[in-house]
Amino acid sequence: MKTTSIIGNSLLLAALFLNTSSYGQYSQATTGVFAAGGTNPIEKDATTEPHTRSSFSSAVLSAYNANIGGVFDFPTSVTGGNTVLSGTYGVGHGKRLQMTSTAGLTPVISSSTLTPISNPAAITTAADTSNYSLMIARPVDVGTGQVLPTEAVTRIGFAILSRTHATYPCDIQVTVSFDDGSTQVAQSAVGNPKTSDDTFFGFAALEGRYITNVNFRSFASGTVNPVNTRIGFDDFGFITSQVAPPPPPNIVNLSPLNHAIHEPTNGIQFQVQSYLDVAPGDISLVLNSVDVSNQLFITGDATNHWVSFSGLVPNEEYTMMISAANASGPTIISNTFYTATSAFTLFDSEGFTSDEIYPYGALQNVTHGRGTWLPNSLEPAEIENVGGLQGKVLKRLNTGVSCPDYVHFPPVSSGTLIIEFDAWVSTTSGRTFDISLAAQGAGQMGSFLVWGEIAGKLAYHDNVNWLSIADLSGDWQHFKIVNYLSGPAAGKYDVFVDDIAVAEKLAWRNAPVGTSFGQLRYNSQNTGPLLAEGKIDNLVITAGPEDSNAFPPPSINNLSVSNYAVMHPADGLEFTVSSGLAIATADITLLLNGTDVSSSLQFSGSSTNRSVSYDQLVPGRYTLEIIVSNDAGSSTLTRTFIAAAGPFTLFDSGGFSSPSLYPEGPLQAAEQDGSFWTPATDEPAEIVYAGETEGKVLRRTQMGVDRTDMLNFPLVASGILTIEANVRVSLISARTLDICLLQATGGNMASFLGWGTVEDHFAYFNVLSNAWVPLTQPGTSWHKYTTINYLSGPYARTFDLKVNDLLVGEKLPFRHNIAAGTPVGRIRFGAIRGSALAEYGEVDNLVLKVQPLSTMANPVSLTNIARTGTTLTFSFTSQTGFDHVVEYTENLGSNVWVTLQTITGDGSVKQATDNSISGNARYYRIRTQ
Repeated sequence: MKTTSIIGNSLLLAALFLNTSSYGQYSQATTGVFAAGGTNPIEKDATTEPHTRSSFSSAVLSAYNANIGGVFDFPTSVTGGNTVLSGTYGVGHGKRLQMTSTAGLTPVISSSTLTPISNPAAITTAADTSNYSLMIARPVDVGTGQVLPTEAVTRIGFAILSRTHATYPCDIQVTVSFDDGSTQVAQSAVGNPKTSDDTFFGFAALEGRYITNVNFRSFASGTVNPVNTRIGFDDFGFITSQVAPPPPPNIVNLSPLNHAIHEPTNGIQFQVQSYLDVAPGDISLVLNSVDVSNQLFITGDATNHWVSFSGLVPNEEYTMMISAANASGPTIISNTFYTATSAFTLFDSEGFTSDEIYPYGALQNVTHGRGTWLPNSLEPAEIENVGGLQGKVLKRLNTGVSCPDYVHFPPVSSGTLIIEFDAWVSTTSGRTFDISLAAQGAGQMGSFLVWGEIAGKLAYHDNVNWLSIADLSGDWQHFKIVNYLSGPAAGKYDVFVDDIAVAEKLAWRNAPVGTSFGQLRYNSQNTGPLLAEGKIDNLVITAGPEDSNAFPPPSINNLSVSNYAVMHPADGLEFTVSSGLAIATADITLLLNGTDVSSSLQFSGSSTNRSVSYDQLVPGRYTLEIIVSNDAGSSTLTRTFIAAAGPFTLFDSGGFSSPSLYPEGPLQAAEQDGSFWTPATDEPAEIVYAGETEGKVLRRTQMGVDRTDMLNFPLVASGILTIEANVRVSLISARTLDICLLQATGGNMASFLGWGTVEDHFAYFNVLSNAWVPLTQPGTSWHKYTTINYLSGPYARTFDLKVNDLLVGEKLPFRHNIAAGTPVGRIRFGAIRGSALAEYGEVDNLVLKVQPLSTMANPVSLTNIARTGTTLTFSFTSQTGFDHVVEYTENLGSNVWVTLQTITGDGSVKQATDNSISGNARYYRIRTQ
């Protein structure tokens, strides 16, 4: 048994409603005897002492006699579909425990696939499931229906029943949750048939804690794969203890939230939930020190009140205090909110003109109006006079250290928040300063702008990169930043420079919608040019009501193809576009490789939430661009992908025969149909003539130092990538050549092959054993090598390996654990760490092909096998887009297969014929390629 801590309130909230009505309820007077009568003995314990069946049986009997426990032994059958189990215990059975199931329940009797521990009945779910729970309520007084304030279930025990069913044996996991969010977990295999392996589970809470929930889960034996079945239990015993009383009420679903700008006609609403009764008179509301509790409208029942107030007035700042109390004490919430119907000022620097607040020199820790400055403690910003129209300004000097100054203002969490100021920088060629809207007391930001991070530009951060949005003039400019804290554009901001919109609906740096913003950061960064200056003036921060007409540009979502994917053209393209404003179909554009194919788009859905599809793809490489616009703006989404109905050639060296791409001599940085070579800077590979049979080949010579040449090909992130090449080495007794597939950037490898790395062998590197694994002994002759790399799907990050079309390795692991969706895009031909100077490896007929997972060949079954004399025939279902090579051998150990015929697949049933069978046994196979 193990205990883990999962702190949260979900268990408490779930348990608040356990005493309300449910579909179906079962009631019994509990007993004190666990597993009475010996009808079906329990075979084993899943939990250890003191949580075994024998210890628990004694403990629950003592608890029953002491009026603090009992056993649900189900003396009558539960009505099918019941979700509530109710049992009485204590003096005169005056106390009741209620358990509520998340699944409908049904009785178990001896004639079913499970057998009760004690007759006549047990409990299981009414339908197969791999996961259900029992929520355990606080005990109540039968007479009054009130929760017993200091009593709760602290120990439980029960038997999980073995079952005569194909889903058993399986692993049963039981998780018990406690009121503080912590859990205990026990798991045990439970067998087949019924009555053979009934298993006891026991749990107890730590001192002062109590049990709130029991979760049952079933898994296929020895795995983490859920299995749908019936998990039955019987003789559910419980023991209660004295615990701390239930908590004070919860106040939830409060509107307005703290620091919100709130429409006054919407009033105030909240909900009071409690274990113990809360009288309406124990709910109060105080607004700006005035008690308005007598104006509250309260509905619901004693443990679940809905409360509202409708007396708010416009253009007021309210401090609200809500109190709700039960027998355990009060819960008090204090919030501030605004009922502004127009913009109001949070802070105004008044041009830094006040000599009292802003004396020349270091910025002071001063309060100005409703704002308070918190200068950097080491190097604060400075007040200086620049003359002219600006006069006194606030200067931030770059000294090679990051130095932020902050101005704090009344926090706001909804509506709009506008920041305006003038700014000047001493240089636009480097980062001088940045300004960000910051959350109150946290590192989260809304708008975030920087001056000069991109030379000559005002830029923002899109959470990945800095992107420019406007030119910097080197003179004073006026800036306005409009943050949308709520409404259609919540979480975004607009930027104006000299009253001209330069960016709209930019995403906040990292703050979630609903954040309370209460400070502005003015910062110089340690990466900025030394002694460069940034200056601001006329800083004003205002807030106002939500702008219900500020819609962000349309969003493009759910595109069916991911970047660098390989897909089947028949799958077509699908995506959705949505906006708060109508989107005309004529304003949705799809470009494929620069060609507008929008006239072939198909549309469904409403004008604000359209589904779009395109079904005229043909095999090929594509760059896709979707452009959607409406009155709210324009959005663009770009993707690169490959459509392939079967193996699609991505690169073909053409035997290195081209005199322009591959002239004899050092390998050139040649580009070929979207792929390009990057030869080693020093001592690159060479194109050499290798004789009439091979012609020109790529030769990589060992130079005593690492030398690598790269083929860069169009990026691929899914599907199957096959690499074929003829390879020979001049020496196999020492490391001569290696070839590896690499991700697009960085050094992570997929398949990694070596010749001579293991003496006299061709090998691959196995990351699991961290060693080279020998496969064949190719000598110094030419052989065809094929790696089939699975970039996605169930075999992702593995590869198959063939030599001369014979499989020598299957589902071998990639050299590195390349993350799903990461594109590969390079093949490295290396002379790495070799000692055989001047020895070399040669590569010819290099071909790369890709195909989607949906075109991966399925296994072929041979049917209708018949022999007439020396002729044997058999049938199989062919697969469209593949060739089926029919072969036979008379010696399975020889790896020599004779080709009978090659049949092109079209989805129909094909017949293969062998007209030359003899008396020797023959073995047949079909290779689908």
